[in-house]
Amino acid sequence: MLSAFRLCTFLAVLVLGMGICSFPALASDEVVFPIGQKVYYADGQAKIMDTPGFVKDGLIYLPTASLGEALGAEVKWSDQLEYQSIALTKGKDTVVYLLNHENFLVQHRDYYSDLARMEAVPVLINGQSYLPLRYTAENLGYEVSFDEANGAVRLTARDFFTREGYTIPLAASITAIRFYPADIEMELLVDLQKPAPAQPLEEARNILASKFGETAAEEVIQYLKANLSHGDSIPMKGFMRGKISAGSFQGDSLAVIRVWRNSGS
Repeated sequence: MLSAFRLCTFLAVLVLGMGICSFPALASDEVVFPIGQKVYYADGQAKIMDTPGFVKDGLIYLPTASLGEALGAEVKWSDQLEYQSIALTKGKDTVVYLLNHENFLVQHRDYYSDLARMEAVPVLINGQSYLPLRYTAENLGYEVSFDEANGAVRLTARDFFTREGYTIPLAASITAIRFYPADIEMELLVDLQKPAPAQPLEEARNILASKFGETAAEEVIQYLKANLSHGDSIPMKGFMRGKISAGSFQGDSLAVIRVWRNSGS
């Protein structure tokens, strides 16, 4: 069994070495998949699939090639003795799966790389691979909703993704966004020596506000802005009774904002 770190590294390496299965089409603003049918609609235009999607354990699966085409993503496939893997890349955003494995890798530009876990596994049926729709679409910039009246799933393009209650922009100038399984829930890194640190600080404020509200987020960011003249040494300070801490470490130009699962330390 691969550790989380080794698996994350392994999946990241796969992105560089896999063969291309299909090239991306233009991304659609809205995509509708009628469940169980061999057709979907991209911005109202009908597209034919080789095989229909299906529902398993309450989750919707779609054929990989058709899903990639609908999302405007390049699909890469690797068939090795030890594993079979699939990567979908849209612009600078990538999702990498291992067949029959619950863990998958999400990469957004240079600032975000994370090993996530889903309640599903990609499957291979009669030589055709199928991916869980929601995990793929949401990480490549689409909101997923179900149209019960018409028995269809609707994908709507958006410029953000969500993780643990946070709304995170797909295109960000922030240095890094990290999530952890232990004490630290989420960590934001902002380079205060950038020519224009105001933009990444505003992005950090918006990310915090999406979960904790405008008042709490503004308090954290105003503290960092007020201490920009301190350069690489902003004393760490706690907010929301230690739920959030912010500051920088001696000799490091990166401001660190940490959200703790329980209380800060």
